[in-house]
Amino acid sequence: MKVLITGAAGQVGRALLKTIPATSTAIASTRAQLDISDAQAVMNVVQSERPDLIISAGAYTAVDKAESEPQAAERANSVGPGISPWRRAIVVRVCCTFRLILCLTAGLAALSD
Repeated sequence: MKVLITGAAGQVGRALLKTIPATSTAIASTRAQLDISDAQAVMNVVQSERPDLIISAGAYTAVDKAESEPQAAERANSVGPGISPWRRAIVVRVCCTFRLILCLTAGLAALSD
């Protein structure tokens, strides 16, 4: 199985990368490598890598900066992963287009150590 993990440099992404079985292939994408709020970028990565599963672990977690950068926080936490209205749910739309499994990890950072 090929697994695309977005937000791979973050706390949850790093933890997830450690759990991928040896029989699977992990494709780790950091925010610098893949902006999940950019529909064409997400589509390009999915078309080239052909993952079986996408784990959307990316999040904007700089709480203090979120107040001064609300658009960046919304793109990372809402628009990109698909928690916003359907027309802007980029990762959800790409998964539907390619019939991929999607796992959203919003809120899991509090559960990891």
